[in-house]
Amino acid sequence: MNETAGRIIHIEQENEPVPGCTVSKQLYRQQDYSMFFFSMAGGTEISAESYQYPKIFIMYEGEMEIFDTKKRSWQIKTGECFVLPQNIPIGTRTQDGCVYVEINFRKDKFETNK
Repeated sequence: MNETAGRIIHIEQENEPVPGCTVSKQLYRQQDYSMFFFSMAGGTEISAESYQYPKIFIMYEGEMEIFDTKKRSWQIKTGECFVLPQNIPIGTRTQDGCVYVEINFRKDKFETNK
Protein backbone atom coordinates (compact mmCIF):
# COMPACT_ATOMS: atom_id res chain seq x y z
CA MET A 1 0.00 0.00 0.00
CA ASN A 2 1.37 3.41 -0.94
CA GLU A 3 -0.86 5.42 1.41
CA THR A 4 -0.48 5.45 5.19
CA ALA A 5 -2.91 3.05 6.88
CA GLY A 6 -5.13 4.52 9.60
CA ARG A 7 -5.36 7.94 7.93
CA ILE A 8 -8.43 9.59 6.42
CA ILE A 9 -7.82 10.41 2.77
CA HIS A 10 -9.51 13.48 1.31
CA ILE A 11 -9.53 12.33 -2.29
CA GLU A 12 -10.54 15.60 -3.98
CA GLN A 13 -8.31 17.89 -1.88
CA GLU A 14 -5.22 15.66 -2.01
CA ASN A 15 -5.43 14.99 -5.75
CA GLU A 16 -6.35 18.33 -7.29
CA PRO A 17 -5.76 18.53 -11.05
CA VAL A 18 -2.46 20.05 -12.20
CA PRO A 19 -2.91 22.40 -15.19
CA GLY A 20 -2.22 20.60 -18.48
CA CYS A 21 -1.53 17.24 -16.79
CA THR A 22 -3.03 13.87 -15.99
CA VAL A 23 -1.64 12.57 -12.69
CA SER A 24 -2.06 9.10 -11.17
CA LYS A 25 -1.06 7.81 -7.75
CA GLN A 26 -1.27 4.22 -6.57
CA LEU A 27 -3.35 3.81 -3.45
CA TYR A 28 -3.24 0.04 -3.03
CA ARG A 29 -1.99 -3.07 -4.79
CA GLN A 30 -2.71 -6.70 -3.95
CA GLN A 31 -2.42 -9.87 -5.96
CA ASP A 32 -6.07 -9.71 -7.08
CA TYR A 33 -6.71 -5.96 -7.42
CA SER A 34 -5.24 -2.47 -7.36
CA MET A 35 -6.55 1.06 -6.80
CA PHE A 36 -5.29 4.35 -8.20
CA PHE A 37 -6.22 8.00 -7.76
CA PHE A 38 -6.39 9.97 -11.02
CA SER A 39 -6.66 13.70 -11.54
CA MET A 40 -7.11 15.11 -15.03
CA ALA A 41 -6.81 18.81 -15.79
CA GLY A 42 -9.39 20.44 -18.02
CA GLY A 43 -8.75 19.84 -21.71
CA THR A 44 -6.74 16.63 -21.17
CA GLU A 45 -7.28 13.15 -22.56
CA ILE A 46 -6.07 9.59 -22.06
CA SER A 47 -5.95 7.85 -25.45
CA ALA A 48 -7.92 4.65 -26.00
CA GLU A 49 -6.39 1.46 -24.60
CA SER A 50 -7.77 -2.08 -24.37
CA TYR A 51 -7.87 -3.98 -21.07
CA GLN A 52 -8.19 -7.73 -20.57
CA TYR A 53 -9.24 -7.28 -16.96
CA PRO A 54 -12.18 -5.47 -15.35
CA LYS A 55 -11.85 -1.82 -14.31
CA ILE A 56 -14.22 0.43 -12.42
CA PHE A 57 -14.04 4.24 -12.38
CA ILE A 58 -15.60 6.09 -9.41
CA MET A 59 -15.91 9.85 -9.98
CA TYR A 60 -15.22 12.04 -6.95
CA GLU A 61 -15.15 15.47 -8.56
CA GLY A 62 -16.01 16.85 -11.98
CA GLU A 63 -17.05 15.12 -15.18
CA MET A 64 -15.34 12.89 -17.70
CA GLU A 65 -16.28 11.47 -21.07
CA ILE A 66 -15.44 7.81 -21.60
CA PHE A 67 -15.28 6.81 -25.26
CA ASP A 68 -14.48 3.78 -27.39
CA THR A 69 -13.27 3.25 -30.94
CA LYS A 70 -16.83 2.34 -32.04
CA LYS A 71 -17.87 6.01 -31.55
CA ARG A 72 -19.82 5.26 -28.36
CA SER A 73 -19.38 7.54 -25.36
CA TRP A 74 -20.59 7.83 -21.78
CA GLN A 75 -20.53 10.80 -19.38
CA ILE A 76 -19.59 10.06 -15.78
CA LYS A 77 -20.24 12.74 -13.14
CA THR A 78 -19.47 13.27 -9.46
CA GLY A 79 -20.89 10.41 -7.39
CA GLU A 80 -21.23 8.01 -10.33
CA CYS A 81 -19.27 4.91 -11.27
CA PHE A 82 -18.67 3.09 -14.55
CA VAL A 83 -17.58 -0.50 -15.28
CA LEU A 84 -15.36 -0.45 -18.36
CA PRO A 85 -16.00 -3.00 -21.10
CA GLN A 86 -13.15 -5.48 -21.49
CA ASN A 87 -11.11 -6.01 -24.66
CA ILE A 88 -12.44 -2.84 -26.33
CA PRO A 89 -10.16 0.23 -26.67
CA ILE A 90 -11.44 2.83 -24.19
CA GLY A 91 -10.23 6.41 -23.71
CA THR A 92 -11.16 9.31 -21.44
CA ARG A 93 -11.29 13.10 -21.71
CA THR A 94 -12.46 16.00 -19.59
CA GLN A 95 -13.31 19.59 -20.46
CA ASP A 96 -13.18 21.10 -16.98
CA GLY A 97 -11.06 18.61 -14.99
CA CYS A 98 -11.91 15.69 -12.71
CA VAL A 99 -10.70 13.46 -9.88
CA TYR A 100 -11.56 9.76 -9.83
CA VAL A 101 -10.53 6.38 -8.43
CA GLU A 102 -9.73 3.48 -10.72
CA ILE A 103 -10.12 -0.06 -9.37
CA ASN A 104 -8.56 -2.92 -11.35
CA PHE A 105 -9.52 -6.56 -10.78
CA ARG A 106 -7.84 -9.73 -11.88
CA LYS A 107 -10.10 -11.21 -14.55
CA ASP A 108 -11.00 -14.39 -12.66
CA LYS A 109 -11.95 -12.43 -9.51
CA PHE A 110 -14.71 -10.27 -10.98
CA GLU A 111 -17.68 -10.93 -13.24
CA THR A 112 -19.82 -8.41 -15.08
CA ASN A 113 -23.19 -8.75 -16.75
CA LYS A 114 -22.47 -8.40 -20.45
